[in-house]
Amino acid sequence: MANSIGNSEVNRTAREVQQNFAESLGYAEEIIWDLLSHEQPDVLRGKLCQLIRDSPPPETATETEKDKKIRLKHNADNERARQIIFDAVWEQRKYTNRQSLTAIIYVMVVTNETDVNRAEDCRVFSVHPVFRARRCITGSSGTSSDSSNCCNLFIDELGRVYQNWEMYVTTNELPAGVMVAPERGIYRLVRDQVRLDKYTTPAGTTNRKVLGYLDTGSAIGGFLLPVCPLLPC
Repeated sequence: MANSIGNSEVNRTAREVQQNFAESLGYAEEIIWDLLSHEQPDVLRGKLCQLIRDSPPPETATETEKDKKIRLKHNADNERARQIIFDAVWEQRKYTNRQSLTAIIYVMVVTNETDVNRAEDCRVFSVHPVFRARRCITGSSGTSSDSSNCCNLFIDELGRVYQNWEMYVTTNELPAGVMVAPERGIYRLVRDQVRLDKYTTPAGTTNRKVLGYLDTGSAIGGFLLPVCPLLPC
């Protein structure tokens, strides 16, 4: 899986990046859903390949046998990660007449700032995609104009399924730090500004630190910041 990187290359704050995502993935205060029929699993697989990208062989330099093994192992790990996420997301069609209704959001984790009110201004953070999946449909088309209060599930980059946003916030496996996320897991633009929530991640809370608890899921680094976010079909 891709390693965590800072955002120093583009020199933008967590808020500025979230603003860009909100403008691309949201519309005012509504959720833009990605609707796939049961015959379109390859569309979701293609999106996951964009989200978790394999390392291509070098175009010019000669690749050593050691480097090749490292690259192939990295790609094999990516394939397993993609399959885990695919299975978790595709499984949620059982709630929506075999249609997949999802919306992607991105959660930033700031590890070098403990003040939740200042985290959104930081420029070094990891990026973690989360799929929001609907558990109900409205109308014959399978969508509704306002689904912000609809029952939703959340699926993280580990394929873990959370029954609601509160469960994701309180039980996620993100690294220790401050998470900067769209409010209630929805990209909303109010007066053209994205609404954000900030929380200390479970791994960064006092209880977790006292227990010394940090499992393998918490050690994930996050994905490379996409140049273009995954857009609905």
